[in-house]
Amino acid sequence: LELIKHVDQLISVSGGTWASGVYMFAKGSTSSLLGAATKPAQLSMRELEKTPGSIGATATHDILHPVLKKIFTDNPHDAWIHIFNEVLLKPHHLGNLSKYMAADEESIRRIVRSNPHLHKEIGR
Repeated sequence: LELIKHVDQLISVSGGTWASGVYMFAKGSTSSLLGAATKPAQLSMRELEKTPGSIGATATHDILHPVLKKIFTDNPHDAWIHIFNEVLLKPHHLGNLSKYMAADEESIRRIVRSNPHLHKEIGR
């Protein structure tokens, strides 16, 4: 259908947000991020065994080493942030913990006003 070229933004919830956020903000072609387009009727084990696009590759990354590295040194909240950043965002050049994925500076200010604990995290 090739509808994605007509989409300006994706809205997602819960676990799907990591993928949609990377898709919206990462630099790269749709095929490099998602992999080659396939038609469901043409799927086969051979097709499914192909290397996925970069989003799929990060989703299937073994996170045991990053978890063990952080779980005993950080509190659980910080550990999750650092693991998520290392495994899912950095491979797409989105791993800057001092920046937010927001439409503009005003959106960032609004987010920080509503969440005062973030003020310290971004150093403002």
